[in-house]
Amino acid sequence: MSEENKKNHIDEISMMKGFGMLMVIFVHMSYIAGAFSEFEFARHLFSFIGIPVMMMFFYMSGYTSSTRIRNPLAKIGYRAGRILIPYYVYSISMLIIYAFVYLGIEKRSLAWFADGALGILFQLQSFHVFDPASAGVHPMFYGVLVGWFLFQMIVSEFVFTPIMYALKDKKSIWKLVTAIGLLAAGAILYKLNLQGLNGEYFPPVCKIFILPNIPGIAALMFIGSFMADHSVFDLDSYSNAKKAIVLIAGLAVEVIFFLTDDFLYDYPIGKWGPYGSISYFLAPFCGIGCVMFFMIICNLLKRFAPIKAFLMFMGDNSLDFLIMHFFVGVMTAYIGGFWYEYLYNPVPNDRPAMNYLHFVILIAVVFAVCIPVVMFKNHQIKKKA
Repeated sequence: MSEENKKNHIDEISMMKGFGMLMVIFVHMSYIAGAFSEFEFARHLFSFIGIPVMMMFFYMSGYTSSTRIRNPLAKIGYRAGRILIPYYVYSISMLIIYAFVYLGIEKRSLAWFADGALGILFQLQSFHVFDPASAGVHPMFYGVLVGWFLFQMIVSEFVFTPIMYALKDKKSIWKLVTAIGLLAAGAILYKLNLQGLNGEYFPPVCKIFILPNIPGIAALMFIGSFMADHSVFDLDSYSNAKKAIVLIAGLAVEVIFFLTDDFLYDYPIGKWGPYGSISYFLAPFCGIGCVMFFMIICNLLKRFAPIKAFLMFMGDNSLDFLIMHFFVGVMTAYIGGFWYEYLYNPVPNDRPAMNYLHFVILIAVVFAVCIPVVMFKNHQIKKKA
């Protein structure tokens, strides 16, 4: 196996993606079910899991990107198709269900539904084209909130791939220099107040369809590619002492961000205060801490064959799980009558036991639906091959 292929087939990479997806599902379903109705705790939990896990996926994207790009435009087109095709398959399926629910059962206006459809299809969750009288984030958009970075990933490829092509014969340190330059560009764009296009729920290094986000994601991808050049995930060459140091260091970084998110981020309402632009240089450390922590955990877990197989299955199909789990969660919650419309508000918790029961039901339904669908899809692909 070539070095290029070896880099793309390290077990820990698939396992980390799978482990990350477990964390994403856990956090999202807990919000929907109201299992963590104590807002302060939920906010800190998200700063410990939600934000760094998203950054970890960006690092992984850069880590597994080919260093031998022959046709940058073809690569961008391939990535765009790979991301958007499953997204639109699930989105259109969801719109059919939403049409039945909102137009048929709730008798909402067609203009209201059309705005929601635009939000789902083009990630425009705060624009009201057909129904200007409405305001705020469109409720239908929460069914695809997990797709918030898909368009950003594609646009970021237009930054990442050509520069990567230009650096193919340069020393790897230039990738870090490029990443720092992109982070500085994102900080400047944020300072120019170009971040306010579409809400302030996520930190500026990974915001929803906002201009400063583009260089931020591209920067994380370059850092991931730099890590690949130095075989960061070749854990078989690590001594036990080195693994312990990496584990402790990664956990320490995550704990620091967990304890200081009020000071560093003012998250999640998104004010970011005087630290808004500085966060472009702070947030990547949070993501790297997550990468270090997760890779050692997954290296330990791969000794257990069933756990390894399950995490690799989730990781190798992470895009499908990412898109599907929220659709399933939203519809399950809607049918069960315990969906809370806005994720960033505290969920009433008059009966804590019921909230935790809702959480268990949501998790069970998500896996009961996602796993068979993904297995059937993979079977059909193998059958055609």
